[in-house]
Amino acid sequence: MGTPLPETIDGVLARLNTLLDDAIRDGRRIGYFVGLYERVTSNVRHALIAGNVFDDNPRMERLDVVFANRFIEAWRAAPRPRAGAWRSSGSRTPARWSSST
Repeated sequence: MGTPLPETIDGVLARLNTLLDDAIRDGRRIGYFVGLYERVTSNVRHALIAGNVFDDNPRMERLDVVFANRFIEAWRAAPRPRAGAWRSSGSRTPARWSSST
């Protein structure tokens, strides 16, 4: 099953940063989305701390955590690319997809 899902916005941010590190290390473009998601979640956290942005801070944090956990679960379920699968031929397209006829 792996690591339990985060239960707080701070836990979400920690997990998103781990996913971002993984995406950068593996050269996965999903890292762009993770970086954006982390930025938005961080801004929500700052608004929660300010305390004067949302009408119901606890509800907003729950929404953020539940929604983020859907992405984290999808990340877990996604197949991992093979190391170097896109770089092995020296081109951006895998050789088996290139038209050689």
